[in-house]
Amino acid sequence: KGEWAWLLDRIFEEGKSLSALDQCITEEIAELGKPGFKHQIVLGLPEAIRDQKDWGELNGRKMDFSTAEDRIAAYKWYVDEVRRRFDLGNYQYIDLAGFYIISEELVTPGDGWNHELKKSDEIIPPLAEYLHAINQSLNWIPYNRAAGYKKWQQLGVDYAYMQPNYFWEGQKSLSQFFSDVKANGLGMEFEFDEALLEGKADCDTYKKRFREYMSGARLNNVYGTKPLSYYHGTNALYDLSKSTAAKDREFYHEFCRFVLDNPMRK
Repeated sequence: KGEWAWLLDRIFEEGKSLSALDQCITEEIAELGKPGFKHQIVLGLPEAIRDQKDWGELNGRKMDFSTAEDRIAAYKWYVDEVRRRFDLGNYQYIDLAGFYIISEELVTPGDGWNHELKKSDEIIPPLAEYLHAINQSLNWIPYNRAAGYKKWQQLGVDYAYMQPNYFWEGQKSLSQFFSDVKANGLGMEFEFDEALLEGKADCDTYKKRFREYMSGARLNNVYGTKPLSYYHGTNALYDLSKSTAAKDREFYHEFCRFVLDNPMRK
């Protein structure tokens, strides 16, 4: 519990994280104008490790994570504390829209490795029900064909974006990925990192793979119809924007246009 509380303190620290983001938007208004909406924030949920006996106490009772009830109670405590502190933050340009499952697989009986370790089917549905009752969404980003990728909706997840993993593992099948996305109503995550920057080994290969993401999303009618998310490593997008290399600048603007021109934005 002490580590969960540390994380909360970090998220809500003045000048960091949410505070810094709200201030950044405030500063950019001078150049970009006041946004006509509030940016929607989704915050990760710590993993309640099954069978943990020393997490801590709630309401004077020692939690035992071998029981689903205590794991759910810890999640509810965390969610409530996030919402309480978010309200106290009095942010001007951001709203709390939901929470994010850190685990990239949702293990259920017969689907995924070691069901006894996670028992996602005992935890995720009641967590989703609680979040929906307080008008918060539950979000998830599985790796390619991770346990639960076919069951995410019945578990109560609102938005799921599957990773192709092709950017790093070129032997992955993009055609299979798009078939899976469409068959299971999934959104798509677009992955890239600093590997595509000019001067890095095989940067042209990584640029090519990411462009296949964009073209594949268009060809398979994912672009404009399904939610999209973007993972860009540590500072890869920023580094692209500041790069003096012509190929990086071209790629940066190509990617920005892809995001901005998405028909779903309308």
